[in-house]
Amino acid sequence: MNSAVLPDEFNALMPFIAWALPTERERTIKRLASSMDELNGFYAAAMARLEAIVAFLDREPLEQMSDKNKPLMHLMLSLVEISNIVELYKRLDKFDGMHPSRFVSSE
Repeated sequence: MNSAVLPDEFNALMPFIAWALPTERERTIKRLASSMDELNGFYAAAMARLEAIVAFLDREPLEQMSDKNKPLMHLMLSLVEISNIVELYKRLDKFDGMHPSRFVSSE
């Protein structure tokens, strides 16, 4: 269970807190375990607040970001990582080359 919380002004995104994962590998595993409906729901909710979230996160340099704001940043990284599936492929089974579960980043 993810115990992260979001800044108060973004509490409406708490139903999607499971997407606030700190590593690319964790986000890939979450994406692969999710349905297209789950991706679409998260995408729609996060995109609706995107401008406000970017403005909020831009108040702190990335290197100095407070721990309390990191879950919001991780949520946005998940959004970026699912955007091609939602916007372009519109399905989960579209792979061009190696299956994403086999990719391991060097984070």
